[in-house]
Amino acid sequence: MHRMHLEELTRRLRAGGQDPTAEDVADALWLSQWLPGPPPGDQEGPEGAERPPGDPRR
Repeated sequence: MHRMHLEELTRRLRAGGQDPTAEDVADALWLSQWLPGPPPGDQEGPEGAERPPGDPRR
């Protein structure tokens, strides 16, 4: 499972035209725990997503 760092999350949100407050980020992180995981056998991440260093699926 790829876990994004907070800095990367806020950078991507800002690149998308959002300017999140600390409360917005906290709310998004809390809500993310309720999102479903990837389907079984899903070896590919979203298009353009980078794998963490050392990930054998590179």
